[in-house]
Amino acid sequence: MVRSTISAIIILSLLAFISCGNLMNDELSGEENNPADIIPGNGSYGSSIGNKFTASGRVRIQSAENDGYFISGTIYGDSGREEIWLSNIDKNANRKWSASLKNISTNDRISRIEVIDKDNILILADRYYTLPGPDDLLTVPEPDLIMIKVNSSTGIVWQKCIGSAKKDIVYSTAPANDGGLLAAGITVTMESAGTAAEYRPFVIRVSPQGEVIWKKDYKIYLNKAEKKYFEIVIPSEIISLGNEEYLLSGTALNPDNNKLVGFYCKIDGRAAGYADDNTAYGGGILLKSCYIKAGNKTISMLGNISYNDRIVSVIGVTGTVNSSTSTTSAKYTILTMNKETLKVSSKKNYEFESFKVQKGIIRNNTDDFTLAGMIKPVIGKGIYTITFDKSGTIKELHTKYYDDSVYDFISVEFNGMYENSGLAYIIRWDNPGSSKELYIDRYISSSVSKSSMLKVVVVVTPDPVPDDADLEENDNDADIEDSAITDNDNPGLVFSRY
Repeated sequence: MVRSTISAIIILSLLAFISCGNLMNDELSGEENNPADIIPGNGSYGSSIGNKFTASGRVRIQSAENDGYFISGTIYGDSGREEIWLSNIDKNANRKWSASLKNISTNDRISRIEVIDKDNILILADRYYTLPGPDDLLTVPEPDLIMIKVNSSTGIVWQKCIGSAKKDIVYSTAPANDGGLLAAGITVTMESAGTAAEYRPFVIRVSPQGEVIWKKDYKIYLNKAEKKYFEIVIPSEIISLGNEEYLLSGTALNPDNNKLVGFYCKIDGRAAGYADDNTAYGGGILLKSCYIKAGNKTISMLGNISYNDRIVSVIGVTGTVNSSTSTTSAKYTILTMNKETLKVSSKKNYEFESFKVQKGIIRNNTDDFTLAGMIKPVIGKGIYTITFDKSGTIKELHTKYYDDSVYDFISVEFNGMYENSGLAYIIRWDNPGSSKELYIDRYISSSVSKSSMLKVVVVVTPDPVPDDADLEENDNDADIEDSAITDNDNPGLVFSRY
């Protein structure tokens, strides 16, 4: 709990305002580090990876521990279709290898990557089929999910395409103990003229060989006694809690007021089986489920971290509009939850007017965790990092600004943990034309030394929180069905390395 002695308003100077000029860190800008295929930047944005990237799909970066990073995005192939691009670089942005996963007649957009080790990576992507011509009356298939395991030496180890008659999109993955993974996404179960779409979350468990061990759809109830359920449920992430238990979390649309609530489902991730007393276990069985709502406000689920005895959950609550700047404040609520019961034991609130609320918590090598994201364009172009201890108390706040430009960020993606005090990230930059440029940079605290004239106001409110008095917890339940997802044709991807 926040002690009452904490001041209600803490003004923190930005630790990093760097004006126009060279913002490349030493790790990326040294003369000895001039990698082929990754061009040193223009003095403002780190190192350029290339400009064939599309605005579709996501950009991803994950650490390969001491062996650098895997980076993935969506590029325009030679045929003009969208293809998956993958690159392995060292910590100094020297390219080890790059590859495109070429398709035949589809548009494939990167969704997630999971690094198994320095040589093996799992890729998940959304497959969109070629649109018919104006005289073709055939129905356009909705996107399917493709999964690929890639080895640095041998290329594609296995590939699989799964889906249903409707839209199937993955939002998050979690590595499994056996070297496989769990993937969470949505399936559209109803969508027709005069019928509202129903977005239902699914979870699938995939073996290291690419076989689907089990697959489940979850119909999450707002009030099971009244048979009222959330019709639009979108998972944000799935994380491991240890002992083959996983936490599925996200947002759901409350039909009573059309505001988003946050939901949590703890599931048994083991392969399905029966104990000696004939009790079922595994196969995605629901162990516990609850949701939280904030009255007439909207909740964004930003991420969760599992500790031995607790879960730290970070949500965003839509703030009020600042009349002078016409901006909406980014309000973080950090909840400490009991791992068994999913009950909230404490909460802290912070408000950052200059920052965009962005999904994703970065688990550090210590018990600290970091929130990172983009600074609002009205303030300036750049990123921020805020480090908390596991109780939710702020330890450090840093920013890094880039020079003023007509270009805008489309997206920014951070790797999963600090390494040698540095946080690597990639930015997709909205340069003129259809192709977008991708930059990689690294945030080093020691390289950021100049103070800014700009101040960031951090509002810390003690518990109980006056303007969040309507933050309400509710137990709920879910019906579980076998997923409609089935195996489709072989994706037919060709690994083209260069």
